[in-house]
Amino acid sequence: MCGRTEWTLSGRRNPERIITGEGRGAFPAIAEELPELRKVRSDLRTDHSQLDWLLGNLQKLLVPNVRVRYLERGRVGYWDPGKRAVVIEDGNGGTVFTPMGGETWFDEVLR
Repeated sequence: MCGRTEWTLSGRRNPERIITGEGRGAFPAIAEELPELRKVRSDLRTDHSQLDWLLGNLQKLLVPNVRVRYLERGRVGYWDPGKRAVVIEDGNGGTVFTPMGGETWFDEVLR
């Protein structure tokens, strides 16, 4: 979809989906046909970067020490060392569990 931003349930956007959707999709084609929109595209990139930075820092304040990984199929994984739990969000919901392999499972098995 043109200009649609993908967000996870935590509020963090999925940069990989943004890049493939806006970077290689409709936006370059529109900017090619309508050069006056190039500034809009540039401003959107800046806005996305600023939002990502702001939400990332807000998350660090609210949930310290939680690690984030962008996973296959547009999912986002979180490791909470205090609870030794994994949270996986898929944009429609999520799941929480404590893997037997702990952080090693989060780092090496989760894709």
